[in-house]
Amino acid sequence: MLRRILRLFQKTTIRIPGARDLAPGQARTVQLGDPLEGGTQILICRLEDGSVHAMDTDCPHGEGGHLIPGPLVQGKFAVCPLHNFQFDPRNGRVERGACRSARCFRIEERDGEFQITI
Repeated sequence: MLRRILRLFQKTTIRIPGARDLAPGQARTVQLGDPLEGGTQILICRLEDGSVHAMDTDCPHGEGGHLIPGPLVQGKFAVCPLHNFQFDPRNGRVERGACRSARCFRIEERDGEFQITI
């Protein structure tokens, strides 16, 4: 039990290769950990301005929707196709729709790879 509680406070940095392959205005998904054991799927977004951001793909509306990879709306918004909610990857806030903010993760780009802190 104590081990589970301590894991909540531990931060882990995961390295994802291929940062140079993600074009501006695009998003891709990455699976972190085993999905059957509580792994997390992350949406990595490169905005039109070149900045990189990471979000949990689970849409916070709680109805089983997922933010999708591919082109970002207007080059800057991630989309959940279930209700067409649009989220700002910089802060997770919903820009179109009525929903809570999406969970965001710290991400850096170094030496051709992404480093995500979860």
